[in-house]
Amino acid sequence: MAAWTGPAAPRGVELRLTWALQGKGGRDLRIADTIPLPSPTANERRPFVLALPASPYSFRGTLVALVWTLELVALPGEEKARVNLVLAPGAYSRVTARSPADDG
Repeated sequence: MAAWTGPAAPRGVELRLTWALQGKGGRDLRIADTIPLPSPTANERRPFVLALPASPYSFRGTLVALVWTLELVALPGEEKARVNLVLAPGAYSRVTARSPADDG
């Protein structure tokens, strides 16, 4: 379920499934899928269905990590809330929501 609340209706809302390679050399971000949620109101909850791709798998190594994220994005200002995911065969992960303030 995607949910948001604000003082006014955003112009648009979309869910973005992304993955990023993160390491000492920087970050390389890819958008795997986008689900538009048209005609949003200021306060709303919407169900969605998202099929995760078969790869690439999540991993965390010494020098680099591959991290999957589901972002709820309000447009046009690109305000975001994030949930990190683990994509791996038989993986079970604790999912945690983050806001932009968590990025410090």
